[in-house]
Amino acid sequence: MNKFFTIIGCILLLVCSARARLGESPSEIIKRYGPMKGTPKILGKNEWNGNFRHAGYDITVTFWNGKAAEEEFFDDANSIAEDDAQTIFRAVSGDGKITPRRPSDPKLHTIYFDNLSNGALGLLCNDGINDGSLTVMSKDYMDFSGKNSREATKKKMAGF
Repeated sequence: MNKFFTIIGCILLLVCSARARLGESPSEIIKRYGPMKGTPKILGKNEWNGNFRHAGYDITVTFWNGKAAEEEFFDDANSIAEDDAQTIFRAVSGDGKITPRRPSDPKLHTIYFDNLSNGALGLLCNDGINDGSLTVMSKDYMDFSGKNSREATKKKMAGF
């Protein structure tokens, strides 16, 4: 019986350690992505950006109140494919029901991902301006930041 609880405990530990990157501390992000590139950019009180390079992506992480609140992935060479974006979104936003949505206007080349379990939002932009970019935001950060609020984001993306 003890062996059973030990195995269950190890599985739970693995599951917990594989959870979302949103909410991680700067030291946890540095451990995951490697050293920060350049000097952090202060955005406001308790809000700053750090830049990283990892797995072929330039990554900008916005830290808010000491935790990762938003991650932006850029690939200058290629647009991020929808399948790859969904994989990244799931890894960054955490487990849960992921719903991809497309705008009704075919001229808008942005795909919206919503994690219905925790409210995280992802935007995959392949619009000729922001090609190859994926932004993943936590619900708390969207609620805090007017420019990234959930309602403002949805209003910008007509057709949802």
